This record gives sequence, C-alpha cells and structure tokens, in this order.
Amino acid sequence: MKKIKLFLPVILPIIFLILIILFFYFLNRGQRKPEIYWVPVEESTAPIAPHGDGDGDGDGGGGGTQGTSRKIVDGSPPPSPTTTTSPSPTTTTSPSPTTTTSPSPTTPSLICIDLVRDPITTLNIGDPVTFTCSHQIQNLVFNHYNYRYNIDNGDWQNPTGWQGISGATPEFTIEQEGVYKVQCQVCISQDNSQCTIWGQAQGPMQRLE
Repeated sequence: MKKIKLFLPVILPIIFLILIILFFYFLNRGQRKPEIYWVPVEESTAPIAPHGDGDGDGDGGGGGTQGTSRKIVDGSPPPSPTTTTSPSPTTTTSPSPTTTTSPSPTTPSLICIDLVRDPITTLNIGDPVTFTCSHQIQNLVFNHYNYRYNIDNGDWQNPTGWQGISGATPEFTIEQEGVYKVQCQVCISQDNSQCTIWGQAQGPMQRLE
C-alpha cells in the first residue's frame, strides 16, 4: 500500500497529460479539411508533381502524374474571369445632301378669259355696239381673234370684219329684236388651224334688244 501511495503523485500527472494529448488529437481529426478546386491550366502542358503523400489515397492529391496539366488552389474558389468592356463605336452622321429643285418649265397655254360689250346698258333698235375678247397666253404667240353671233338660236353669222382682228369688233347696229348670242375664239395661227374653241369666254349670254 505504501508503494502505491508513493507512485500516485507521479502517475496521475502522466495520465492527465495523455488524456489531454488524446483530446486534441481527436479534435483535430474531426475538423473539416479545406476544399480543393481543380482549375485547368491552358498554357502549360507539363504534368504536375503528386500532391500529398504520393500513395494515391490522399484527399485531392497523389496518384502520380496527371494526363492533363492542372493547378490546385486550396481553400478558395477559382478566380472570376476578368471582363474587358470595349468602348462603343462613335457614330458619325453625315449631313444630308442639299436638294436643289429646278423650276419646272411653263406649259404652253392659251385661254379665252373674257368677252364684253360696249355699251353695257340696255340696247334698243338702232343702237351701235362693239364686242371685245381677251385672252391669257403662256409660251405662245397671239395672232388674232374671230367673232360670231346668232339671233334667237338661229344660224351662226360670221361677219367679214369680225374675223382675223386683233381687238374689238367694228360697230354693230341693232336692227331687230331678239336674243343675241356672241362668241369669240383666240388663234395663234393665221390660217385658224390653232385656235381655242368657240365660246362666250366664261361670260353670260348677251341679250341685245
């Protein structure tokens, strides 16, 4: 009994130290190992040296040389690729060409625009009267007027002095009662081959009494 009592002060600290060592040993084994990421290496083709103890049973290493070159990064994910943003191209807007509009050529035209009588008062038997035609012309050359008349829708009369004249008719004397219609036409040729149609020049029928 005396021997046991003498060894207890020596044995108890040793046992206590062994227990502490075992505690930390199992504590370290229970901790999670860092993750291992395999990232391909594009530029190098040389095999890497075995990682770990070389027996092929290590976590994430060993097994001799690899068929594809790789590098190992412990404890951190693979780096994100760097994105380079190219500047947008600058668009240059060319000024629109200036369009110059040439004036269109004037189309030749010939129009009889008016036919008036003088005097404009009420006429009686024996009163003299004249008639004047007027026209509008573009890019053509005026030649003469022709005039004609009828009474009460009878046959058209073409007095000699009323043809091929440049202005008003000679005086015409009213010799009988009735409704007088007077028309004129404008010509640009001497032979009457190029004339406006006969008309009252957009005016009302002339009533002569």
